[in-house]
Amino acid sequence: MANKAQFAELLVTYYGRCGWKQSELAKRMGVHRNTIASWESGTIPSRGVVLRLADELVLSQEERKGLLIAAGMSIEHWPAAYWDVPYPRNPYFIGRETVLGSLRQTLVPGARTTALTQSLSGLGGIGKTQVAVEYAHQYGEYYEAVLWIPADSLAVATAAYLRLATEVLGLPEQQEADQQIAAVKGWLQKHSGWLLIFDNVEDPYAILSTFIPSKHQGSVLITTRSRELGTLAHSEILPLFSEEDAILFLLRRSKRINRKAPVTKASADDIVLARELCQLLDRLPLALDQAGAYIAENRKSLKQYIDLYHQRRQDLLDRRQAKDLSNITDHPDSVFMTFWLSWETIQEQNALAGKALQFCAFLAPDQIPEPLVVAGITASEHPNNTLATDEALGLLYRYSLVEWAEQILSLHRLVQEVIQDVLAEEERQQWMGQAVHLVNAVFPSGEYGTWSECEFLLPHALMCAKWILILRHKKLEGARLLHAIAYYLDKRAQYEEAEPLYQHALAITQEQLETDHPEIGTIFNNLALLYLHQGRYAEAEPLYQRALTIAQEQLGADHPQTGTSLNNLAELYRAQGRYAEAEPLHQRALTIAQEQLGADHPQTAASFNNLALLYRAQGRYAEAEPLFQRALAVKEEQLGVDHPQTAAGFNNLAELYRAQGRYAEAEPLYQRALTIAQEQLGVDHPQTGTSLSNLAGLYRAQGRYAEAEPLYQRALTIAQEQLGADHPQTGTSLNNLAELYQAQGRYAEAEPLHQRALTIAQEQLGADHPDTAGSFSNLAGLYYEQGRYAEAESLSRRAVTITFASLGKEHPQTQQILMNHLALLSHLYTNGDLEALLQLFAQQEQGENRESEETQE
Repeated sequence: MANKAQFAELLVTYYGRCGWKQSELAKRMGVHRNTIASWESGTIPSRGVVLRLADELVLSQEERKGLLIAAGMSIEHWPAAYWDVPYPRNPYFIGRETVLGSLRQTLVPGARTTALTQSLSGLGGIGKTQVAVEYAHQYGEYYEAVLWIPADSLAVATAAYLRLATEVLGLPEQQEADQQIAAVKGWLQKHSGWLLIFDNVEDPYAILSTFIPSKHQGSVLITTRSRELGTLAHSEILPLFSEEDAILFLLRRSKRINRKAPVTKASADDIVLARELCQLLDRLPLALDQAGAYIAENRKSLKQYIDLYHQRRQDLLDRRQAKDLSNITDHPDSVFMTFWLSWETIQEQNALAGKALQFCAFLAPDQIPEPLVVAGITASEHPNNTLATDEALGLLYRYSLVEWAEQILSLHRLVQEVIQDVLAEEERQQWMGQAVHLVNAVFPSGEYGTWSECEFLLPHALMCAKWILILRHKKLEGARLLHAIAYYLDKRAQYEEAEPLYQHALAITQEQLETDHPEIGTIFNNLALLYLHQGRYAEAEPLYQRALTIAQEQLGADHPQTGTSLNNLAELYRAQGRYAEAEPLHQRALTIAQEQLGADHPQTAASFNNLALLYRAQGRYAEAEPLFQRALAVKEEQLGVDHPQTAAGFNNLAELYRAQGRYAEAEPLYQRALTIAQEQLGVDHPQTGTSLSNLAGLYRAQGRYAEAEPLYQRALTIAQEQLGADHPQTGTSLNNLAELYQAQGRYAEAEPLHQRALTIAQEQLGADHPDTAGSFSNLAGLYYEQGRYAEAESLSRRAVTITFASLGKEHPQTQQILMNHLALLSHLYTNGDLEALLQLFAQQEQGENRESEETQE
């Protein structure tokens, strides 16, 4: 229990002893003097702040303990409540006091509103990661959470963030990557006193803008090769070891002296030789570490190692000179030599260990599953031998070429580069192919339920995607791996990352198989689905049509896959408002599903549902209702009452009831759909946004505006964040919120939303889409209510023209828009309202007749 009075008394005593006033302590802590006053009045700050106070007040250990006890806190060194640092403390870590002190001043939590982002930059192998690890362990007690994210690329960081959300922070599992990222960012905004470390960042701007909230009360540390980060972060450039630190580190690492002994414990000769070797290795920490490991493992002297270095150095320089000098890596030669010597010795001692290192060189460097490595080095003529593989991996671990714990391996990127570089081209091709073959064998389908495994294997799969590009002999297994990666990324709404993988998979498959092979049709279909998700309808259509043709010709007119292709193309047509083209496709898909799969199959339920959606869009409510009900019954029975597809069924039936004014029947269905979506998909999933919007629409129809507004606002936020600012669903959300504001007379707030919704509809759906007509009519309605009749008339007339052409005279939307237009005309004309309306009808009829004649021709 905290003793507030004692804490306040100790605080006053200690800063008084320093000769300070409140203002001086506030300045040193970076807070307002009122904050100091609040601490003196009984407010207890966080543990990190208490420890920071102890540092600033230069308290003794006993005084420090006393201050912690008064604050009601443990006096023991304790890990953060959320600790996710994958590396143990390095027992050979040395020096870097200046850098660590600078990091502490920047990153240790105080009472700042927003902590400064700090970067550690420098060339590869300089020790950036080791400094970050040491900082985390040394100052971990100052934080409530210490979290680690590998960030070689945006995709790798995203996968790590997703694991962080579910496995470390315990956040609910989401359906889409963006929702889980948003959930973690929300956690960071709500909590303070955390440290988030991004390791090996290649693109700092992309990483920080994607994963860090704009306002927070935590600390961010990134390690990166980039030196110039501008305003993104305060940059600390990590230097090479000083000569003194390099010599001491090398002597300890090579076990010439005890790991805690001072340099004076070494012989004079060893000190001289260590200085010479440090100069040869350019004092690069990674090179010194590898050299020390080699010397210790092989019982070599420093002189023997130096002689060996001189013997092989020319070979390495010759190989480097053979490269394109305009693209030389920034890694010093000595690093490559060290790795070459270690690898050669490994191969001499244990051929299996050499194979393991070669195979690992063609995977992502971190989180390599041990079973994958075993499979990679175990050929049919060398059956798996657990003892042999354990010895091989243990040898690599002892040489510090890999980290190995809990059946997970990792190795430094420089090791990979050296191994890839020294292998002959034929060997490189062999190992690339082996990596692709084995990762393809273990990478899941990407369907929901396999996502955790997909996230874990994604870095290795993406590395294999790189190899597939440069392999001389393209194989179907490579295309299938690319397709699986793309399918998974598409499911997680990482559309930009998925698209090139789909396209490359398609190109290889077309090279390897007949033009009309069903596998090609599957890729056409999934790439089209990606475009549909993005609202890229014009690009999706030819792919869907091609997939349908392949299915019909290769599998038959009644095959379930043909039914799926019919349904997908119909869904595209419905999204575009091309209802007449969609209906026969939906009906044919339903017939196939019923005949080939049965009336109670989930695919049959999907066909019932999709045809009903079409009927509802056309205002054919009586035909839609039994189909919706049948689809919902099958989903409840086959998938379960809490399945996301069942939630969609509840929502669709509720929408039908709302359109008919059957509000009492609709509300419980809406609420049930929303509950399922939130629980099963997550609070930020697009389907959750749809459920929020639909329930809000019911409330708006009932005049329950106060209940509707927060739901509409939340739905709009989800659409913008998950689908993008120009997505058709975002336009729908903008329109819905504008309609609510308009109903409340909040015209100034409604107008820009209506205008933005109209722009999106025109750009994404086309000028003649029914939704575009709705946007024209809605904006006209706003102008009408404001008495801006002249501005409203042209918009209203355009809406009438579109709905007549796309929906027909009898459609409820056409009738409503026509009624609105008639009301508007009554304000524009003293006489002749009916004449103007009849003229409009006549013009529309003539247009329909001409269109009909052209179609017949």
